[in-house]
Amino acid sequence: VRDDLTKTKQLFNLGKKVFASLAPSFASEFSDYTTEELCAALKLLGFYAVSETAIGADIVSCEMAKQLEEATTKNQDSLKSKLFLSSACPATVEYIRHQLPEFSEYITDCASPLLAHARYIKETFGKDCSVVFIGPCIAKKREADIFPEIDVSISFTDLRNWLKETDLLPKHFKVQNFLRESKAECSFVPNRAGKGALYPVDGGMCSAIKKHLDGNE
Repeated sequence: VRDDLTKTKQLFNLGKKVFASLAPSFASEFSDYTTEELCAALKLLGFYAVSETAIGADIVSCEMAKQLEEATTKNQDSLKSKLFLSSACPATVEYIRHQLPEFSEYITDCASPLLAHARYIKETFGKDCSVVFIGPCIAKKREADIFPEIDVSISFTDLRNWLKETDLLPKHFKVQNFLRESKAECSFVPNRAGKGALYPVDGGMCSAIKKHLDGNE
């Protein structure tokens, strides 16, 4: 039986700078918290900083736009028959590879948003940082098992239970007091994500990619 919360706490005990990679759907799952309150709660749990996984989605969207434009530039005619398969869901990608192998060649070589984000964090803040994904998808736990850039993956349910256990409920702690006492920044680092935050919404990936296309949709 895996215990990813214990593994996360072990990273804290090792003195690692542990970054939380927070899935964009946090806004609906933790609607009882403001963004500032949730960031403060995560820091009180022991996280060094909180960053949006959607930043990785922005990186993937940019790369996908480049691939589409290159395909258009190199061979306009073949683009009509070219199929691009890209998904933020590793379970979907694995399904295609194992159950529909005839379509495997059309899967783009882009990293998943989570993997892109983990690599971005380590490139930006140092390779000695640890990255813990927090989101609704249990398939991300397999990603954490496969890719060394992702140290642990915990679910929203894991986090909700952890917050209850430590009594870090919005009505029980004051963000401003925490800010004053710890002099901590209770916001996303290094900045908010762009349209990558739309990935959980139907058509969100396409909308994010269109932002990076040079007038071609």
